Amino acid sequence: MISSYLKIDGVNMPEPSTFKVGGTDLDSENTTRLENGNMQRDVIGFAWRQPGCTWKAIPQVESQLLLNAIEKESIAVTYTDPKDGAVTKTCYAGPWDTEQVEGSMNKPGGPWWNVSFDLTESVR
Repeated sequence: MISSYLKIDGVNMPEPSTFKVGGTDLDSENTTRLENGNMQRDVIGFAWRQPGCTWKAIPQVESQLLLNAIEKESIAVTYTDPKDGAVTKTCYAGPWDTEQVEGSMNKPGGPWWNVSFDLTESVR
């Protein structure tokens, strides 16, 4: 079902079955591990967002909408962040995964798919 829960480049996407948001710090090339095991970090960015999305049993047309939307070098992703509320982040899509739902080939809108991908914030 298309909703305003998640937008990619201003287009409403189907509401995901699960949606998670992770974060990661960015270290420079000067970050190293010392001989005693301690880490010497040169942090160049904190809490870069990584939203992850999963859709279960969505019709072919919604699967196509999602996969076509992320087939770009850079996309604007609008979602509700657990820390900052409504945000729009510039991201790129990481590897995506699909699985055809068993027995869905002859269902209306079939075949039906499970789709998942992670997004990574790339510009601030």
